Amino acid sequence: MRTVRWRCTSRSPDPGSTTTSPGRRPRWFARAGSSRARWWRNSYCLDPKDAERKITPRTKVIIPVHYAGHAADMDEIMELARRNGLRVLEDAAESHLALYRGGACTGTIGDMGIFSFTPSKPMTTGEGGMIVTPDPELAARCRLLRDFGDTGKFRWEVLGFNFRMPEVMGAIGLVQLAKLDRAVTLRRALAARYTEALGDEEAVILPTLRTPEDGNFQLYTIRLRPERLTVDRDAVIGALGVRGVGARLYYPPLHPQGVFARDGDRPRDDEFPNAMTFGRTALSLPIFPTLSAVEQEYVIAVLMDTLRAHRR
Repeated sequence: MRTVRWRCTSRSPDPGSTTTSPGRRPRWFARAGSSRARWWRNSYCLDPKDAERKITPRTKVIIPVHYAGHAADMDEIMELARRNGLRVLEDAAESHLALYRGGACTGTIGDMGIFSFTPSKPMTTGEGGMIVTPDPELAARCRLLRDFGDTGKFRWEVLGFNFRMPEVMGAIGLVQLAKLDRAVTLRRALAARYTEALGDEEAVILPTLRTPEDGNFQLYTIRLRPERLTVDRDAVIGALGVRGVGARLYYPPLHPQGVFARDGDRPRDDEFPNAMTFGRTALSLPIFPTLSAVEQEYVIAVLMDTLRAHRR
């Protein structure tokens, strides 16, 4: 964000850096006047139409999050950015190898894409991540900030950070990268089986994609229909856990978080009805490349048993 803010303010007399984003951001960023847009009910990604309504004269950047490894609607987002002279920073933290409409990889469509390599992501270096951009000036600025702002030979031009990657972490990343394509293929196969098994279950809403390649299924997130069940989502998660199936919410709504409470004035729940519905009804089922067919069938059976036991 320091890099994008520098790029934006260098082209505008207004130093404000308002950002439209549904993702997680630090306190200083929240206080910069960011606007949080809604996401679409079906994809859980940024709603371009709502994002357009949130744009102000101070807006400089749109940050679509490719939630669960599913591609946001980048055509509309890029067109929205073009019309308003905005930058697009893709939060591709968990969308490695997800393709937008079967074409470009997520993270490579906007002005900048950011991938995470933490242990829970499709590939890992133990910690850290990667920034990609076609803009040589942005790339140079990132390289400057990652090494204390050192331009070489102990000459510091800006206040930077220590984001240098140790060689050991890089070596792990190269091995992980070689396995990434197969890992994503396995995730997609597991997701297809979940979709097949749960397709006729009226108590759940399944994730939807434009094409199977639009997602890498970092998560397989379903939503429960409260009107079809006698218990809430937390009770379902608890029942699954009792039988050894780990399921949880990824992630709770952003706007109630304390980091966005500025002088006690946090956003209202009714401003984000989709996020509130998601927070009450969503859960993610186990999905990872080494999940065996036997284990997955057990997950499916336990979930179906639980839903049948509490059907309204």
